Amino acid sequence: MATLRVEDECDITPVIKVKNVPNPQNIYREIKDILIMRCRLKDDHINEKRYIHEKGPKEEKIHAFLEAWRQMDKFTKVVIEITVEMALRPVHKEDIEYMGDVNMKIEGFVRTEYPQRTAVQKSILWDAFRTFYEKVLYGDIRENMMDLCRKYVKILDNEVRAYLALMPRTV
Repeated sequence: MATLRVEDECDITPVIKVKNVPNPQNIYREIKDILIMRCRLKDDHINEKRYIHEKGPKEEKIHAFLEAWRQMDKFTKVVIEITVEMALRPVHKEDIEYMGDVNMKIEGFVRTEYPQRTAVQKSILWDAFRTFYEKVLYGDIRENMMDLCRKYVKILDNEVRAYLALMPRTV
């Protein structure tokens, strides 16, 4: 089905880089918990789009891409995209299985997808009406959605940093 996508990017995009974290693989589960508990997103609205686990002789690498969303109205949702990259080195101590580095990027969007099924929906008149509607009537509502998007990105950023700050560091 053809759709017309309108996407506004959140004006903040935190990047988290931390080195020498014990058990960095646990951050993955923590991200899901934060999205469910603190952002109040549904578990089935969190999708793992890509997960690659490369095992090397001395180091393992994990590349993951998660997408979480909250449906706002019939066509619009707030979307949070999280890219996580980890380098893990096995240490096999008591409570520590791996030491590693974490690079994480959090992006937020307000995404609207309008259907383009009928000839009317594909017409230039419909585009003019939709543009008028978005600018005049829907603008304030969309700004409120952008505020929610910023809130989700900030919560996730703050909570992940707090979680990582609790981890003991080694040099």
